[in-house]
Amino acid sequence: MATSRGFEGDRAYALMDVETGYIASAKNPKLWAELLKMRPFLASNLMIQLPDGIILEREGIEDGLSRYLGRQVRLLSQTSGQMEYVG
Repeated sequence: MATSRGFEGDRAYALMDVETGYIASAKNPKLWAELLKMRPFLASNLMIQLPDGIILEREGIEDGLSRYLGRQVRLLSQTSGQMEYVG
């Protein structure tokens, strides 16, 4: 749903590349083009559907995304205007 601040839930979560400490972004397609193939959605919590139909939920999101992306990632969430580790 669109709000005065943009789409609800947009940028509520981010992935951090553990190796570099940087936030993953599809703007860097050499590393992160696969992000565009995923479908995140919010129900009672965050879930991510991979292209093969597998749905990652809370407990398995980081491990599943790390395997899928081929890089270790950490899930961050925006609280109080700052990104914080969810794990």
